[in-house]
Amino acid sequence: MSMTADRYTLNVHEVAVRLGVSSRTVYGWCERGVIPHLKIGQRVLIPVGALEEWMGAQTHGGEAFPSGSLGNSEPTSPSSSRRRARRKILSEENW
Repeated sequence: MSMTADRYTLNVHEVAVRLGVSSRTVYGWCERGVIPHLKIGQRVLIPVGALEEWMGAQTHGGEAFPSGSLGNSEPTSPSSSRRRARRKILSEENW
């Protein structure tokens, strides 16, 4: 059954609520091309059918995030790299 019976698209906030993530996360996915979307003027809309297909692909073992988008484990900034190194040092000290 479709997410909404009477609409072809959902806005970012509606998708975020349905997926249990923040609107900012959905905007990021759209910017990176992770999730199917339409941009009409300044509005970002997600087609219901395309969203359902995308979710089905993720549910059945599809790659949730294309390489180099959201799924990478590389630090995104020098400060996160320092935090990660500090955590490693602290955990080794407790050994």
